[in-house]
Parts: sequence; C-alpha cells; structure tokens
Amino acid sequence: MRTHRNSGVIGKVVSSTTPSVASLDERRVASPFIIATGGTISCASCYRYHTFTANGTFAVTGGGSETVCYVVVGGGGSSGAGGRSGCFFFTGGQGGSGGVVAASNVTLASSCLPVVVGSGNTTPGSNGSNSIFNGKIAYGGGAGSTWNGGSVLPGQNGGSGGAAGHADNYGCGSQHYVYSSPGSAIQPSSASGGYGGNGSTCYSNGGKANYTWVNGVVYGGSSGYGAVGASGVVIIRYKYSKLV
Repeated sequence: MRTHRNSGVIGKVVSSTTPSVASLDERRVASPFIIATGGTISCASCYRYHTFTANGTFAVTGGGSETVCYVVVGGGGSSGAGGRSGCFFFTGGQGGSGGVVAASNVTLASSCLPVVVGSGNTTPGSNGSNSIFNGKIAYGGGAGSTWNGGSVLPGQNGGSGGAAGHADNYGCGSQHYVYSSPGSAIQPSSASGGYGGNGSTCYSNGGKANYTWVNGVVYGGSSGYGAVGASGVVIIRYKYSKLV
C-alpha cells in the first residue's frame, strides 16, 4: 500500500518577492503639502518655487491644504527724457521701482489663480504696469520727470515714485537747480499694502521698494538712471514632500 504525503500547507503563502499594494501605501508619508503647476518651477531645501515672468496660471492639482507665501512685484517706471530749449537744458528723472506686495502662510482663494506680471515701461516718462496675484496688486513704478515738447512733466506717482528733473542754464547764468517735483509711492497706502519709496528731488534717485523676501533676494530696486523700467515678477513658495 502506497502512502502519500502533503508537502505543503493549504492556504499559506510561503514566500513572495512582490510587496502588496497595502505595504507600498504604508511607506508613503501622509502629507498636507500641495501639488501645483505654473511658471518656472525650482526647488531649494524643502521648498518649491513657481516663478512667473509673464502672465500665466498657478493651479493646485492635488495634495493637501498647506499654505503658501508669495511676493508680487510691479513693473518699473522708465526714466524721463531730457530736452533743450535755447540755453535751457533739462535732464529727466529716474523712474521708480515697481511696488512690492509680500504675504506668508496664506490659504489661497482658489485652486486655480491667474497671474498677471506687469511689464517695465520702455517709453521715456511712462509708468510701469501692475502685477496681480490672489487679489493683491503691486503697482507699476512711477515715471521720472520728463521733457514733453518744450514743457516738463513732474515725476509720477506709482508703486514707487519717479524722481524729479534737473535743469541747467548754460550760457544763461550757468544755473543748476531742481526744475520739477518728484512722484510719491502709492503702494504702502493701497488696499493691498506693501512696499514702495517716494521719488527724490535728485534726478538720479527714483523711489525704490528695496524689500528683502524670504529667499534673500531684494525686490523693487533701481533699474538705473536713464534705463527703461525693469519687468515685474510673481514668485510663489511652499513646502513639498516625497517618498521616504
């Protein structure tokens, strides 16, 4: 009589080289951090940055409800044009920087937000354009005082104000004096708050916001005397997570 032996135990898995779906899920770190698209994306330390240098959309596509911080910078105002009438020589003023709005630990108003980036103005004596994000407006910088076909326009108000113009009367007494008034910063007192500086009576000193953000970069600085306005920018930062 032949005897048969059962070499295994029914219903028991002896070994497996493929982990179950459940075990993979258990390895995933539960995260409140958001997942988003838009702009140029970069990472530093445990933060992700979305940098917008042109109009676009910041869209949260997944993840949790982690807050963000952001900086919004308006386009810079251009320097004013110089001019001459007889022995009267006029030097235009420097344009003001764009205003700056910054916010931290913000819950966004929507998961899909338009981003408007203000351009710096290339036309002498013209204000920069506004930048907008999450309902906050960073105003374009004010134009520097400019020659206007025989007359002079003062420095303009803006995120930061434009500088006054300077006059020289060569051959008419050689006088040197401030000929016009500077513009004022409207950003700090606006509904969006923020940073901006008043224009100066010195033609080469337009108003500047000079705000240092969390990444250590100074925003709202000068474009330089005689220069066109610098373009604005919007940068959004938040923490992110990954598999361990």
